[in-house]
Amino acid sequence: MFCVVAALLVAAPQNVLPVSSGNALTLPAARHLLRLDPGSGGTVTWLLAVQQGGANGHWLSLYRSTDEARTWTWYAPIRGCCEHDTPDLIALGTDVAMVYSYEGPEVSGSTEHDVYFQRWRWKGAAEWSGDPPVTVFDSTSNATAYLRAELARDSQGRLWVWAQRLNADGSFTMVVSVSTDSGATFQPQPSLDTFANRPGGRILPVAGNQLMLLYGTHNGGLGYMRMRDDSDPLQAWGARQVVFPEGIYHGAALSAAGDGSGGVHLVYKDVGGQLWYRHWSGIWSSRMLVESTADWALQPAITRVGGSLVIFSNRTLSTNTNYQFRYRVLEGGALGSSVLLDGSGGFKGYPGAVEWLPGSMAEVPCLYGNTPNANTSGSLGLVFALTPNATPLPSPPPDGGTPDAGVPDGGVPGAGGSDAGPPDAGSPDAGPPPQSGVLFSDAFNRTTGLGPAWRIVAGAWRTPGTRAESDMRGRDQVVVQSLSCADCSVQARVVNFAATAAALDLREGASGDRYDVALLGNGRLQVRRYNGGVTTVLGDAPSGVADLQNWATIALAATGAGPVQLVASVNGMAKLTVTDASGSAIVMPGTAGLSTSLAGVWFDDFAVIGQEGGGTGAGVPDGGTVDGGAVDAGTPDAGVPDAGTPDGGASDAGSPDAGIPDAGTASPQILFKDDFNRTLASGLGPGWTVLSGAWRDNDKANSDASTLDRAAPSGVSCADCSIDAKMVNFAGGEAMLELRGSGSDRYALALTAGGALEVRRYQGGVKTVLGGVPSGLADLKTWHAFSFAVQGDHPVTLTASVDGVPKMSVTDAAASALGAAGAAGIAATASGILFDDFVLTGSGSGR
Repeated sequence: MFCVVAALLVAAPQNVLPVSSGNALTLPAARHLLRLDPGSGGTVTWLLAVQQGGANGHWLSLYRSTDEARTWTWYAPIRGCCEHDTPDLIALGTDVAMVYSYEGPEVSGSTEHDVYFQRWRWKGAAEWSGDPPVTVFDSTSNATAYLRAELARDSQGRLWVWAQRLNADGSFTMVVSVSTDSGATFQPQPSLDTFANRPGGRILPVAGNQLMLLYGTHNGGLGYMRMRDDSDPLQAWGARQVVFPEGIYHGAALSAAGDGSGGVHLVYKDVGGQLWYRHWSGIWSSRMLVESTADWALQPAITRVGGSLVIFSNRTLSTNTNYQFRYRVLEGGALGSSVLLDGSGGFKGYPGAVEWLPGSMAEVPCLYGNTPNANTSGSLGLVFALTPNATPLPSPPPDGGTPDAGVPDGGVPGAGGSDAGPPDAGSPDAGPPPQSGVLFSDAFNRTTGLGPAWRIVAGAWRTPGTRAESDMRGRDQVVVQSLSCADCSVQARVVNFAATAAALDLREGASGDRYDVALLGNGRLQVRRYNGGVTTVLGDAPSGVADLQNWATIALAATGAGPVQLVASVNGMAKLTVTDASGSAIVMPGTAGLSTSLAGVWFDDFAVIGQEGGGTGAGVPDGGTVDGGAVDAGTPDAGVPDAGTPDGGASDAGSPDAGIPDAGTASPQILFKDDFNRTLASGLGPGWTVLSGAWRDNDKANSDASTLDRAAPSGVSCADCSIDAKMVNFAGGEAMLELRGSGSDRYALALTAGGALEVRRYQGGVKTVLGGVPSGLADLKTWHAFSFAVQGDHPVTLTASVDGVPKMSVTDAAASALGAAGAAGIAATASGILFDDFVLTGSGSGR
């Protein structure tokens, strides 16, 4: 049975190729990805068809991978500028058949909006050649258009193309055409339904000798099905049936896969915006809830692996701008917990996965739009889910300071980014390898109780479908049955309704001794130790949670044994850091759990995460967003290595080392983090101090005065530390990251209006440029990721990177070098310069 508890993280998310929008892999119902195995020792090859919208000069293109989808290179154009066509692919042996047609948020009549079929013929040695495209449906008037074409092959080898026609009166008609000569020609068949709004859905072979049409429309109506037998006359289709009274969102928000025995696995979004699963085996099963967080952009992609179904989806945290990318596994009729694959923030657009894989496959890849929001450019993200056949993979070697591919992973296809493996630290600290990655997770999406993975210590608990809930007045406590970790973190979303404490436990032994983090009924946060029946409050601070009637994410990380370091955070912000050096410190590994003292307290998205890398500590959880699976793997260590010299290479793409540092120095941790997901007409919120100029927040930090605009996290100071953030200067001014600030004195990394990158020292009103290089950015109007790190006192070493690629390392050995700790922040020289996903990491003091 698939077991999330035992899952090992195989890779951090990576960006593999540039796209013009987060919805590059639309339609959800269409297939963009194929795995082709020629057998007899031939090269297994993956092909991806994607509409890049002009990114890197490419439009509808084919990409190729020969290492099981891990790295990708551009292969061939399918259609050039500038029609926004999207594809649907199927395999014909080792050949590839595809149709492509227009898709976009709006559709209007155009003679360019046609449907094309193209066959790509296998030549051997992982090479294909494309036949000339065949026009299947031709719009001959600017009052009509064809769109949303899909392809199926029946048991007699005929190729069926189903599409939608925009009529001159604004209505839409479902049209069908069939080829009996392997795609050389197509014969139109009688049209089917006509709707006032755009239809969409999926055509697919079922039961060995039938075709199925599943469809709905944009008006939020019903979900329909039509079927035909392959032995029937070509024009014959069965009557329309209502099969999903809850409807199919936009008709096309679904992903289907054959179950291997003539049935169908289907995951779809209803008109209310939630994801559901059904199975067809001659009749449709009752529906099973997959994702309850409704959103217009929520979409599924599924892959059948042997007898299991891997379900990918994009959970919303903030509409248009902040999503998580997750997966679940359906096995034996049971749906596993939701596991986080990418929690780095931003838009996670329509996912694309291969329809099926051999049962021997250990990993399932999935691609998705990874952009700041739905309508801006970015990259296709790539993640891998683990299957029941997953086995631990060997760790990649340290990258030695050289970026893996030598180019940014979001630029040239196939680069693949940094190795996304363990930090560069070198040799491990000492002792046995620690547990790492997700050790246990539970999203509580069931109504059958906590289940065998949990042991109720006290009170009563229930699961009403989307959460765990205490169910007795008095002590309610539950722990994970088969779990033991020392250097790890626990996190979950909680609601205590301002009534009592909602707590998460760590290092809990058989006697009940443990540490916990508790969100109290008065809104304060405490770190506590329970030992021998004595409760000791080790730290107390305001939680910053303004509304205790709504969800908040709390987390506790424990590392070390003499002393024990404990870090508590709320919504990704570190609130308490305490050291337990007493004789009562709990130094032994233990389990984790939930506790409270009243009925009706809510918990959700519980996860226990072991430390990654070479140390023995768990560090600070990345962002407070509950993984339910993988840790975010989003904040790189900014290129500052453990031993005190700059990395010189790509950032590790993993968690900071945390734990016990290699050389006995203070261990880096997240001191401050902000994704700016709020709306403020003035200022950046209570976590920031505006030092000069003006700022506003509209899901990003936005400079708001035509002068020098500066802002710094309030009450945060550090010396050896680094900033990771995204910036856009629109070639209209300078965007800067600042470190060791004191008054007007500071170090800064500046992206100039001309696209240069400069490291500067500001002191006594004098600007000194310590180093400058081209940034390598061709487009200053799109988001890019910057890292700026400072280390040492005399001399001071400063390093800078862009999109994970090191750009420069400079040394300030002057007597005027800024050696003392100071503030960090952002700065701009004009109004309208943007910043996002700000993370300050290092050894220092935070709030």
